[in-house]
Amino acid sequence: MDLRTPFLALLGVLCLQNLASATSAGENINTLQEFVIYPHVEKGLDAIAARHFNQAIDEFKQARSWAPKNPDTAIYLANAYTLNEQYELAVQVLSIQDRYTPHQPEVTELLQHAKEAQSHQLLLQAQSLPQPSSTLENILRNNHPPFGNAYDEYGWINLLASTFINQPDIVLAYHPRYPSNQIHQTELVLENALMVGNHAFAQTYLKNVLNEFGQNPEFLEQLSYQLASSGGEQESIQVLLYGYPYNDAHPSLQKKLMRNLVVMIGKYPNLIDSDALHTLAKPLDAPDLRAIQAHLFAELKNCPAVRTLLNDYSSQYTDAEWRLLGDCYQESAPGLSAHAFRQAMILNPSINNKRSYAYQAFAAKDFDQALETWKSIPVDHLSNTDLESAALSSISAKQTLPASAWLELYDTHDGPKNALYWWLRAQLEIPNNPQLAANFLNQAIAMQPTVDYYTQLASIQESMKQSQQAVTSLEMALKLDPSNSNTQASLGYAYYQNGDFQQARTLLLSAYKTHPDDPHLIQQLAYVDQRLGFNTDAERFSELAIDDYNRADTSGDNPDIDNSRFGMQRMHEDLSRRWTFSVDATGGNQVTTLPYAGQPGLSSRSYSQAEAAYRLGDPAIDDGKTISAYSRIFAGSGTLNTSIPLYAPMIAGGLRWKPFTDQTINLAIEEQTPLDHTAGNQTTAMLRASASFFNNGIYSDDWHPSGPGWMAQNLYLDAAHYMSTGITSLTSDYRISYHDKIEIGQTIEPYTHLQLNTLNDQANHDLRVGAGLRWNYWSGNTQYNAYPSKVSIGLEFQHAFTSYLNEKDVVFLTFGGRW
Repeated sequence: MDLRTPFLALLGVLCLQNLASATSAGENINTLQEFVIYPHVEKGLDAIAARHFNQAIDEFKQARSWAPKNPDTAIYLANAYTLNEQYELAVQVLSIQDRYTPHQPEVTELLQHAKEAQSHQLLLQAQSLPQPSSTLENILRNNHPPFGNAYDEYGWINLLASTFINQPDIVLAYHPRYPSNQIHQTELVLENALMVGNHAFAQTYLKNVLNEFGQNPEFLEQLSYQLASSGGEQESIQVLLYGYPYNDAHPSLQKKLMRNLVVMIGKYPNLIDSDALHTLAKPLDAPDLRAIQAHLFAELKNCPAVRTLLNDYSSQYTDAEWRLLGDCYQESAPGLSAHAFRQAMILNPSINNKRSYAYQAFAAKDFDQALETWKSIPVDHLSNTDLESAALSSISAKQTLPASAWLELYDTHDGPKNALYWWLRAQLEIPNNPQLAANFLNQAIAMQPTVDYYTQLASIQESMKQSQQAVTSLEMALKLDPSNSNTQASLGYAYYQNGDFQQARTLLLSAYKTHPDDPHLIQQLAYVDQRLGFNTDAERFSELAIDDYNRADTSGDNPDIDNSRFGMQRMHEDLSRRWTFSVDATGGNQVTTLPYAGQPGLSSRSYSQAEAAYRLGDPAIDDGKTISAYSRIFAGSGTLNTSIPLYAPMIAGGLRWKPFTDQTINLAIEEQTPLDHTAGNQTTAMLRASASFFNNGIYSDDWHPSGPGWMAQNLYLDAAHYMSTGITSLTSDYRISYHDKIEIGQTIEPYTHLQLNTLNDQANHDLRVGAGLRWNYWSGNTQYNAYPSKVSIGLEFQHAFTSYLNEKDVVFLTFGGRW
């Protein structure tokens, strides 16, 4: 009777039973094992149906390597051995399984049949040997019969291995005649050694085996598999490492061996030493092999090795390799990580690849790309976390409509109202309802107080003119992170706006120590020191600020930079000024009033003045406030009908006080002494107050560095009282003009003005209108100083509506200079 008959019948029953549950979890099988095992089981059953038993054995071996303790894989493999008349191997597999799952009915039944078949087979082989009757062990130990074919020799080796499982030397004492059986003997000896836990012998013997057969990649593949399935994971890795990188193997086998090695090291990372890892980290020539290497080191969380292996960015890499690069560049290079995830998405536009790219594009601050990627993902694939991240990308890209839609969907999903949710809601309300935005931010802060939340709340409060609340918010932010230089700077700016310049300076200097190259800090420190009267420091910071402006705009065609730089240069020039010299002169065809003359109330056909002023004190200018000692010489035409201003010259000296920082108001007291007493003049004291309004910022007469020209205006008010004569004069003059640039530092200025003059000893007021044209020339600027000098020459026509003078129409020339 064919010994395989009962096994064929039993196999049919077991296959029907086990095939039905082959894809179920089963004992000791997880989802991944189930996924990997099923194809091998299916192929093995097909091979048995075709009576290709060796092929079936190979397939069931592969299945069992993934689940070495599962009874189904043992039954499949044992049946295949039995059908191939390899009863001893069937007994061996089932015996091992019986230890794992004792009292398993199918295993127990099949093991009994296998043992019976093995005994019957062994009985037939004793009968064939011309040896005297003896025990089986004596026969096997003392006889080394020659076999005429590899099949009979194969059975003898199996019998030796199963009989002397604990005595490998007896098995190895037999020297197989056929090469295939030599390999088979090696496998059985190693299997037995591992089965009984004799790893020392297995590893020593393995070295000799590898020296003999180690150049055969097929042998390495088979042996490593056999070792792994027999509990020899360390020996399996040893075998795979011996032949690495398998250059003699067929490309498909080479990749298979490398994948096997990756799987084994991934499962047992502690079984490999640093020297072996160093060898495995050396990039191989082929991209597909480097990809396998990279997956190994990704499994080992060794990102430097992954980056090295894939840094050629080969076009042959799949999206899986690009994802590895994306993961490994996230911390060190967010931009490269985003590029890698984008390549993975291009190669495979799956939802997961799109999601990974969207997150990383945001991390790399490419908000537009992050937003577009989120838009490409169907909303039913977005989790609540995804919806929040998509809304965050939308707001960061300054597109609020998508953010609003995603947050509405988040609400319908009952997403948790966390701090980020309230922050996102606040961003949507800032443009139209800042108070509601502030309320939302307060809810976010209540849940998760952060520096960023407090800082933005302060910004909103500033926009609503709640300056003190803004300061409080920034103070809370600084408490959370006292060393945060950005918060220090923001709070310093807020203190400056509130007029607390000393506090502002303390915080700004602290922030400046951390960011000494921050141009905004440098500029603000220049202004703070100027307000505090620390002029030396203000000059130093203004020079640094000017240097920054020069580096930022070497072309000189940025209006904002040009205007800011000039303002800093003007401040620097003003801080360093002690002396001021000025000259004014007019000459006309009729007597007229002179609103800007050094002798208020004077009516003359011509007039001239020269003045020298010196700023007193240390500092010379304190937050825009000054006290100056000055001396001047002036003369006019008096009652003479001449356009030469040489009549009745006088010298004057006095003190001029500018008491306010932000207003151009001057108070003066001076004594005037005639230089020509024949004219009837006498020494007198004069008290004077003058002011200039609206002549600042964009409407000032100072040079404007940007644009083709600018509008200027000025309201000049003047009140003077002469102590000796009791005369009081009042002057009000409003002028509007346009400076048309003709060259750098030069303008042509058409202007018109309305002027009102009164004297307390005159019955009538003088109300007149004037129109004129001036040429203005600025000069003397340096790298850090704005133009200190200005010269103006003009021609003006005046018409008096009412006047205490005889003539109502006047034409005169003007000249003015300041150095």
